[in-house]
Amino acid sequence: MCRTINFLFFIAGTAMAQDSFLDTPTRKWQVSVPPMGEGNGIVMETDDRAVFATSSDGTLTALDPDDGSKNWDFQPSASNGTVPLSSNGQVAISQDKKFMVYSVTEDADSDNAICKVVALGNPAGDLLWISDRLEGECAGTPVISSDGRLVFLTHNSNRGTYGHFSIVSAQGMGRALFSRANTVAPYSPPGYVWNPILGNFQDNENNQRDVIIWSYAPTPDATEVGPGRTFAFQLNSDFNNSTSDFSVDVLSPEVDWQATTAPLIAANGLRLYWSVSRSKLRAWIRSTNSTGATNSTGSNNSTGNDGKFDQERTGGFDFARGDPSSLAGFSTPQVDD
Repeated sequence: MCRTINFLFFIAGTAMAQDSFLDTPTRKWQVSVPPMGEGNGIVMETDDRAVFATSSDGTLTALDPDDGSKNWDFQPSASNGTVPLSSNGQVAISQDKKFMVYSVTEDADSDNAICKVVALGNPAGDLLWISDRLEGECAGTPVISSDGRLVFLTHNSNRGTYGHFSIVSAQGMGRALFSRANTVAPYSPPGYVWNPILGNFQDNENNQRDVIIWSYAPTPDATEVGPGRTFAFQLNSDFNNSTSDFSVDVLSPEVDWQATTAPLIAANGLRLYWSVSRSKLRAWIRSTNSTGATNSTGSNNSTGNDGKFDQERTGGFDFARGDPSSLAGFSTPQVDD
């Protein structure tokens, strides 16, 4: 059956769908969902079976894309009696579409904040597991590995000033496997690419395992740009299922920006786009020529870099600044591959 929805968006807790591109857009349907906060949003399955909406009270709602009717909703119970608040994220769906995850924070804005990953079956929405407790508030949308075995996420403790990167086991019912923390700055949400053409940083050229990338983020009360640095995680190409092989790579020397949103990694891992401090868009662009070799392309590429993510950017664009002028973009860039 052919779907006709080309636009799907939320305004003040209301889901709306629009028919195919028209000179005069017409609304296909409209439905109210629980309140949504910054970073909450919608995800449509690639086969258009359902639309998923996250809300600020930790509710995940599944809607029928044809008429907006509710298929189901789910809200986890907090372990300490408080109502969990969702992070500034959406739902992530596994590559095989058998399950989905999203994150909730208990006791947000407190010294006792705890982040958890919630996994639900797809399409029924049945609870599969809730992860071990992770310190601090969840940051953005978790990432599921391409094989469905691992879930990656960032979370920030000490009232949003310390950053953590953690990995939990999807096969192990959310058991925490790995975590690395820093006390310099909080972390942005992670971006990812499944099975890239190559590991486009450092010496990972021959590594086609999933890549996860994130950066330092502003502290909650920041009015100027703090320390900047980017990070990556990629399993070794000869990974043998040992957590002792887990490590975080520092991609960059200190940079003059931070980010509040995840980067977009596109073109099978050859391009990265990021909304960063001072309303700037930064890009790392690498392309393949007719022989299959890689080369860089893009504006402002005066440094001669080859587009690797651990080198200087190859392109970018500066937008009008917000208030305060240090503000980063509020959404992840989108491109048409």
